[in-house]
Amino acid sequence: ALVNAGLAAEAQPLWLPGMIAMRMSSAAVERLSSNPDIGLLWLDDHLSETFGTPSLAEKTLAAAGSEKSVAWHLSGIGADQAWASGHTGTGVLVGHLDTGLSYDHPDLQNHLWDGGSTYPNHGWDAVDNDNDPYDGDTSWNHGTHTGGLIVGDGTNGTTTGVAPGAQLMVLRSVPGYFSDMIEAMQFGLDHGVQIFTMSAGWTL
Repeated sequence: ALVNAGLAAEAQPLWLPGMIAMRMSSAAVERLSSNPDIGLLWLDDHLSETFGTPSLAEKTLAAAGSEKSVAWHLSGIGADQAWASGHTGTGVLVGHLDTGLSYDHPDLQNHLWDGGSTYPNHGWDAVDNDNDPYDGDTSWNHGTHTGGLIVGDGTNGTTTGVAPGAQLMVLRSVPGYFSDMIEAMQFGLDHGVQIFTMSAGWTL
């Protein structure tokens, strides 16, 4: 009725948290607030933000020159020992919730989810609602940095990924609203993601 009256847009089901998201006018909010069948109305108006700083990214992704090397943080957490035991992430699909990803990066491009002709760019952009989740962070490419921490294989010189055998599904959801994050997670779960990674959140 609200949609037909021009007071609200079509509802978006968010099955993961058991909610419904929809854009609506103040008149629609007032009408719903008096409906005893509505358990909770929540204004989704805060954008998520990334965690970390450019200086940390520069340290982690520092150029290694012509020689191949392993980034300092990997040996610090014992990743090399895990690899030696055969644990490289092979067979695991990781849902990468972030600002997107520079999916043409040489260290990453061979470790991305194959979405076929429907999702040729390896995931979903829940911020712009399209199938091109290229890194939208033009300041320091936060999503590309964190993606490198997962699957960066060192093609450019420095191995940065803790699980270079894993596949990454790019789920652009930052900076976005709560409903964008849930939409991205639902997409990942619908397409086989086994574990999510996120270096973002909300400060109020």
